Amino acid sequence: MISRQVKIVLGLILLFVISACQQQSKDDLVKFVEETYKDEKPEIEPLPPIVPYEEFIYSADVLTDPFSKDNVLTGSIGGSDDGDQTSLDANRRKEPLEAFPLDGMRLDGVLEFKGQLSAIVRSPDGDSVPVTVGNYMGLNSGKILSINSEEQILEIEETVRNATGNWVKRIVKITGETEVSTKKEGGR
Repeated sequence: MISRQVKIVLGLILLFVISACQQQSKDDLVKFVEETYKDEKPEIEPLPPIVPYEEFIYSADVLTDPFSKDNVLTGSIGGSDDGDQTSLDANRRKEPLEAFPLDGMRLDGVLEFKGQLSAIVRSPDGDSVPVTVGNYMGLNSGKILSINSEEQILEIEETVRNATGNWVKRIVKITGETEVSTKKEGGR
């Protein structure tokens, strides 16, 4: 067995060797850093320019007025059956375009044959369906009122419930650009 004194001497020698190696490598590192950055100055990016505050004016003139009389509930929630809803024929056979909402349809073209106008409407699933005045389309029993060949517009009257639960008729126009515009015609 190694005596205790020998262990202490070996430990001190080992400690001295390690500290000598560490001191030498640190001196080289300090010398390298000083030589490398002696002539170079770090580049600091200039501050970005201060952007002036731009005032934002909120205008909701084109939006629907949430306090309009059409949106206020009056009377019973059940609505009234004042002829608008009863004029719908529940026994009428549904036409192919009544399975789709109007905003997914597009007017592809207008044809005239023997003085009668007809239109070609593209459904959301890609089918082209010929329609004439009096045909139905859309989810709300929309009846085609007129076909305008000059402006390429299909005018439809559909019956829907308003916010008060009453039945109202509204006019919907379909164009070739798939934009649907609505205009209320009546109701409470």
